Amino acid sequence: LKREGPQQTAFHILTEVLSELDKGTKTNYHSFRSVNSKLIEKKVYFNALGFNQFKEFIQAAEARGLVESKVEGLKHSVKRADSLAPLE
Repeated sequence: LKREGPQQTAFHILTEVLSELDKGTKTNYHSFRSVNSKLIEKKVYFNALGFNQFKEFIQAAEARGLVESKVEGLKHSVKRADSLAPLE
């Protein structure tokens, strides 16, 4: 049995949070602020995991193929990667 490190656990919780915010099977973009608030409620603190910015935490999750992020002007948002979403 492989033990998950704190970052893997945090990424798993991130995908769960995004799934909860989606309220269904379709993936939607959510603001960094709303996602980070939910993570804080679940006691996931990106800075405690070695990231200086929430964006870095999201980019690390994105590099692992877990999420997709976008920037429109100053608004950053993130969603679950479509490959992780259950098929409708």
